[in-house]
Amino acid sequence: MARLASLAAALLVAAGPARAQDVVRLGNLKFAHYGAVSYMKEHCRKFGLDVQEIVFPKGIDIFPAIVKGEVDLAASAADAAIANRAGGGQIYVIAGFARGGARLVAAKDEPVAKIADLNQALLQRQIGAMCQSEPQSSQAINKGFGKEVLKPYDTPLGEPVRVLVMTEKLYRERPQVAQKVLDCFVDATRHFIQNPKVAERYVVDQMFKGQITADDYSDAMSNAAFTYDVTPEHIQVTTDLMVKYGVGKLQAAPKAAEWVKLDLLQKAKQKAGVN
Repeated sequence: MARLASLAAALLVAAGPARAQDVVRLGNLKFAHYGAVSYMKEHCRKFGLDVQEIVFPKGIDIFPAIVKGEVDLAASAADAAIANRAGGGQIYVIAGFARGGARLVAAKDEPVAKIADLNQALLQRQIGAMCQSEPQSSQAINKGFGKEVLKPYDTPLGEPVRVLVMTEKLYRERPQVAQKVLDCFVDATRHFIQNPKVAERYVVDQMFKGQITADDYSDAMSNAAFTYDVTPEHIQVTTDLMVKYGVGKLQAAPKAAEWVKLDLLQKAKQKAGVN
């Protein structure tokens, strides 16, 4: 018995302490097509990561938290990320995580059928229509108090791509952790794409705690898709349109090629064997 105890003690010493999980703080929003990003907090432990999700009420609230050093990684609309970068934000776009996910929705009794009708409707009451993300836009339609006017994809931008952004600090100072983040992101996203029922249950039950139905989720994802990809060209087109129409009042329009960093994503996709 004494010999066995000594052997066990020697093995424990040789093995050393268990490796601590690397902590990454994730800023996220409560939308259906943000589900795979949210799932990273459940999925990333096998990659040696402790992803701590912070859900913000509005996208605009995430970037001040990044500036304060409270967030390392965030899910964002591309225009918000561009505005932050233009204002001196030290972030990189490292992946795309969803396509689409928006509708122009009007109140059920509003005579709104196209964009040209919208100003009159807004003049008649506090708000008659809004461009809304999923699943809230689908929920408004399903509950009967809203109607779809259009999906706003008929511009040079096409379907908007929501982006995953990472602080320059994490990307540059913790490259191994940064790569593990992308490895996990790709694996979690692939899992959702390959297992749509798993994705549905997670979003409906975990993210929304039953506040939306399976039908709401299904309708929402008929207008959105999980993805891995974004291109510098898409970010540049978004930037150019923002400059043209004065969106975000950019101080200096950032060049997409300078801050869209897809090297970690490509390595992760190659490891996972996904296109």
